[in-house]
Amino acid sequence: MSENSGASVLCEVFTPGCPESFRGASANRLLEKKGDNAPAYKLLNEIAAELGRMDWSGKLNTTDDFIAYAVNTDLADLQKNLKQSVPADRLKKLKAAKML
Repeated sequence: MSENSGASVLCEVFTPGCPESFRGASANRLLEKKGDNAPAYKLLNEIAAELGRMDWSGKLNTTDDFIAYAVNTDLADLQKNLKQSVPADRLKKLKAAKML
């Protein structure tokens, strides 16, 4: 998930109906004003977890090692985000296969 798509989701959640062209910018301004990114990170991790639970049959060809997780451009909190969005048994298998 790109940073912009996450911001668009956040904007729609916090300000329903905001124009597409303003979603990312207005979401970032709102989060900056609140001074707390925790709700945004929580939402992105919940979205990633939901994407990971989806049945992608007929929509996307995935492999057994397919996962969805939230990440920002500097990879801050990557391990934390993986734990919040990927089931523990899946993480264990990926680590055992040295994929993480």
